[in-house]
Amino acid sequence: MMSMTSVKIDATSSAASITPRAQERTGWFRRLFRANQVHEAPKDARSENEGGNAMELINSRLLFVNDARRTMEYTASMQKKYRTGQYCSNTVRSSKYTALNFLPKSLFEQFRRVANSYFLIISLLQLCTDLSPTNEYSTIGPLMLVLFATMVKEGLEDRARHQQDWIVNHDKVDTLNGELDVTQGKSTSNHTPGVFQSIYWQSLRVGHVIKIYDMEQVPADVVLLFSSQPSGEAMCETSSLDGESNLKVRHCVKWIDIIPQKPQDFGDTVHGEIRCETPNKRLYSFDGVMRIRRATERGNDNNSPRQQLEEQRDDGIMSEFEEIPITIENVLLRGMKLCNTKWAVGVVVGGGNDTKLVQNMKAIPSKFSRLDRIANRCIFLIFSVLFIVCCFSSVQASLFAVKVHRKPTHAAALPYVGEFHPAYLLEAWVTYLILYNNMVPISLYISLEVVKWYQARRIETDPKMYCSVTGRGVTARTSNVNEDLGQVKYIFSDKTGTLTKNQMLFKRRVAYWWRYNV
Repeated sequence: MMSMTSVKIDATSSAASITPRAQERTGWFRRLFRANQVHEAPKDARSENEGGNAMELINSRLLFVNDARRTMEYTASMQKKYRTGQYCSNTVRSSKYTALNFLPKSLFEQFRRVANSYFLIISLLQLCTDLSPTNEYSTIGPLMLVLFATMVKEGLEDRARHQQDWIVNHDKVDTLNGELDVTQGKSTSNHTPGVFQSIYWQSLRVGHVIKIYDMEQVPADVVLLFSSQPSGEAMCETSSLDGESNLKVRHCVKWIDIIPQKPQDFGDTVHGEIRCETPNKRLYSFDGVMRIRRATERGNDNNSPRQQLEEQRDDGIMSEFEEIPITIENVLLRGMKLCNTKWAVGVVVGGGNDTKLVQNMKAIPSKFSRLDRIANRCIFLIFSVLFIVCCFSSVQASLFAVKVHRKPTHAAALPYVGEFHPAYLLEAWVTYLILYNNMVPISLYISLEVVKWYQARRIETDPKMYCSVTGRGVTARTSNVNEDLGQVKYIFSDKTGTLTKNQMLFKRRVAYWWRYNV
């Protein structure tokens, strides 16, 4: 049995090993923990201090290690009391459309193109007025065909994004004790101590303790607890985050003699809390404090460790914890890949849209390629010519009506014959606009869409784009900006040659003044 004095000394010594700068950063978290104790105090004490600590509670997040359900209950109470948002699930969506917004959003994208808006106006003039010299459906039919074909292409491309999201969200990760799958309301195991069982990435919640193996992607932002390395280190690759392929070192949190050194003994013997910063975009900083103690230090020895834990809890927050600072050196971010380390165990502190990787992702833009902009400028030029032609034709028609059509037989068809009237001039201009509408090619955009789609398929099947090391080819997630590929004006690189690859190839050898090529 470990004494409280020895635990405090070890915790202090481990905290002292952290740099002074890290201790300064975690100072305000200590105040947050004191604020949290006030918040979870009896009701008569809460009412006196609640107002001053509300903002501190809102501007940080609290989670319970290996207790995702209790973490969700806490966030639900905070949401009800302070109208704060709950912690995100680990589901990530990179698709552009959903079933609800596909039609309006896709139509909006189509009518950003000048020609489509122009033909829509022509179609309305043909349908709603009697000034059209052509069939009223002669423009709306081809326009609907163009819009439908483009929407089908957009739908197929976005369907591929949904499938990729499904693959990522349904990848599996091992969680301690087969944590409760809150999305299905079912337990994946009988909560046998020390057992890791697999659940989907999308089922991960803040507070889950997970196990990551060598060459696996980190599914969420994780505070490192254990590592297969005796030194407590874990190597990881961060190319998905910052583009650097060199390995980086992450360290387990400093908790010597506070918790068991084996993950198998962690589930039922340790209870802890983590107070950390709210989700942000900072990839190179993380501030937090872990407060943890062993469950067997107090309580009835005849009870199970889990029952002893329940006896020690005081309205959801335990009052006596050892505080351990957490920095970015103790965190594995989503998108990292574990390398040269057999396994690592950590607790999820951020998932889904709360991860730093997703926080740094921009919203999927409505990409408008350079070719589309050039096409719009050309169409504006055609509009200018069309406007001049319509003006000239309408004036000539008015003069022709005044000078030539003076016979009584034309009076019914031309009510303004014999005199100049502005209304006739306007009607003639609209009539000639409808008549000359084919000066703008309605098949321009549909031709571009077909060519871009075909080019994207050729890119995906190009054998020169196949990587023999990974066994994968290139994937064209969108075909809207094919023409912008390779349009690079400036390359920024440091002196280490980030864009180069250290690969030694034997080219030739020289022996006794003879050169042999390979």
